[in-house]
Amino acid sequence: MIIHLLNSFLIGILFVEMLERRFTSQFSHFLSELMFNAIYLYSKMQIFIVQLQSRVIRMARGFIKQYPALSHFYNKQSESIKEFQFVKNGVIVNTIADISIIDWSTISNEYDFVIMSWVDNNNQCTYKRIIQNPSGTSFEYICNYILEYVDNMKELSTISFILVEVKIGEKIYKIDLKSDKYNYYVKFTRFTKDFFAFFLKHHLHENLTESDINNMCLKIIDNDVNKVEIDFSKNSYSILLLKNSYEIQNLL
Repeated sequence: MIIHLLNSFLIGILFVEMLERRFTSQFSHFLSELMFNAIYLYSKMQIFIVQLQSRVIRMARGFIKQYPALSHFYNKQSESIKEFQFVKNGVIVNTIADISIIDWSTISNEYDFVIMSWVDNNNQCTYKRIIQNPSGTSFEYICNYILEYVDNMKELSTISFILVEVKIGEKIYKIDLKSDKYNYYVKFTRFTKDFFAFFLKHHLHENLTESDINNMCLKIIDNDVNKVEIDFSKNSYSILLLKNSYEIQNLL
């Protein structure tokens, strides 16, 4: 097959050279017109395909919205995003597999942050990116933001703390931000008091009161054996993960 294609290509070159030698001016004009029309046709086809693809995606999402039973199959095919969890007061109040087909009228804006999860097909580890909810920001705005920049939200951080502990009164809880099943070390994730309240309730199954949450103390030993301590009863500091470092920031 390859030999046949090469032969056809060589014959085509010889034919073009023959036309160019016998009809120099006419052939040059014809070739210019042919190239222009080919480029124009290619551009029109490219625009049409993009528009058609967008229309098909919108139609598919609308169809799935009308038949919820299909959403499970649709989401199972996705190799990227697993789910979005919306957290308020340390509790997951909403879990959505595909935020592109949400009925906004049924959704409340009362949440502290969003957890975007996706699975690494190589090791089956679930990576979790914490997305904060700025005060007064609507649920719909956050979701549209996630949809637009979702690929940029999945970059991992190289940071991995040696020790993370939360102290409430006399009790000390060891916080594992990474295990065989999950990994919170994702770039631009922000660890706040609300996050650690969620971690204690969700992963360690602790029953926390509002007083417990407001009196948490955080202790971290980082990669360079630097010690960081935050008293959440006295300030609103948070830890922001970057690609190769982290920052301690005041949320106020």
